[in-house]
Amino acid sequence: MKEATAKVIESFPVLSDQGVDLNQWGAIGLGKTEAVFLQLAMFFEDPEKHPFDLGSIVHHLDEEWIPLAFEVIFLYLLKDTCLLPGNSEILLNRLQQVNSESC
Repeated sequence: MKEATAKVIESFPVLSDQGVDLNQWGAIGLGKTEAVFLQLAMFFEDPEKHPFDLGSIVHHLDEEWIPLAFEVIFLYLLKDTCLLPGNSEILLNRLQQVNSESC
């Protein structure tokens, strides 16, 4: 399991069932917030099979959940894919600064 997926499941234990079918999220009682994070977790585990639409963060998450969404995306890129350079602490610090200064 990817570190970013583990962070999502830590935040939403209801998503720990790996057998959940993304297309059935409404039938199992997930709200929009949980569904967006389920989509993220599925993307983290298999991006080829489960692409993620960044618009779902904008359209379906309340503002209180957006920092967590960016945190797990950052964690995925930094730890699970190694796509971010090793000195990404600067970027993380800047993101935290922007978050604290936001509206």
